Amino acid sequence: MDVADMHQRCTQSYVRRPYGVGLLVATYDQTGPHLYQTIPSGEYTECLAMAIGARSQTSRTYLEREFESFPDATLDELIKHALKALSVSLAGETELDTKSASISVVGADRAFEIIDGEGLQSYLDDVDQDGSNNNADADAGEDLEMEEPDM
Repeated sequence: MDVADMHQRCTQSYVRRPYGVGLLVATYDQTGPHLYQTIPSGEYTECLAMAIGARSQTSRTYLEREFESFPDATLDELIKHALKALSVSLAGETELDTKSASISVVGADRAFEIIDGEGLQSYLDDVDQDGSNNNADADAGEDLEMEEPDM
């Protein structure tokens, strides 16, 4: 993956500092959907579901608990799962809203789309109605291992 190679090249030169950022890259090709995580060292991993960044462990725990249902889920259900995973990692009384979140969708016979603003609000309302927009929903102390697909 070219992005991971670019990260790694910077670690080999004493003149350049490595990138201090990880990325999640979602793609869709003839073999189906793919999600890759890159880290600053240049390593990349294909994942079935992943969250990165500060406070992401609770989101990963949620995704690990739910990911087996993803292949049979509708697009609306997947969007709600993404929002639930994001909401469980929020600090304190912070609530997920249209100013702090957006969703990107890519897939077969579907152009890349960003859902935000009013389009996102209906999903946020559904997540609130489910009672799942609650930080206590994720068990932060539970460490599960996510199964990674063969590359």
